[in-house]
Amino acid sequence: MCIRDRNNSITLNNICYTYAERETKALDNISLTIETNKVTAIVGPSGSGKTTLMNILLRFFNPAYGNIFIGDKDLLQIKEETWRNNLAWLPQNPHLFSKSIFENLKIANQQATFEEVINAAKNAHIHEFISNLPNGYNTLVGENGAKLSGGEIQRIALARAYLRKAHLLFVDEPTANLDPIVEDEIVKDMY
Repeated sequence: MCIRDRNNSITLNNICYTYAERETKALDNISLTIETNKVTAIVGPSGSGKTTLMNILLRFFNPAYGNIFIGDKDLLQIKEETWRNNLAWLPQNPHLFSKSIFENLKIANQQATFEEVINAAKNAHIHEFISNLPNGYNTLVGENGAKLSGGEIQRIALARAYLRKAHLLFVDEPTANLDPIVEDEIVKDMY
């Protein structure tokens, strides 16, 4: 998980969370500070709570115990809609719609110009691939990107996140479907 914040650090104090169907805690007294204008990576084995922590930061659910502060403001005091309007999220398994690549990208920002869409695709290292398709950005991808590889879907979703121009970027397993060369390029260029 990587987080970028342009305005305030994010501080987690003793965050705990237990899923109702499990007896052990998914998160147990997690405390950390995510610094402004830096990439923070949370790493660990499968099942260690990385996605749970992301879901709490996205406000999909609240911690059972503990506090999260954005600067000096408690995250629970910020309206969910206001919070989510300031962030972009790239999930582990992004969804593409049965539309063109261009339409799938514009979902993130309906006011984006074609040039902005291209720049976002270049930043995600997917522009050249798209440009070489017979219909370029007008290529239909099929439901959930059925006509694309996992890495291509991941990079289109990353371009969509960039196009959102959010203050915060949450990325869950950003390189899970990428080959090592593309992974290195994206990690170097991510910020």
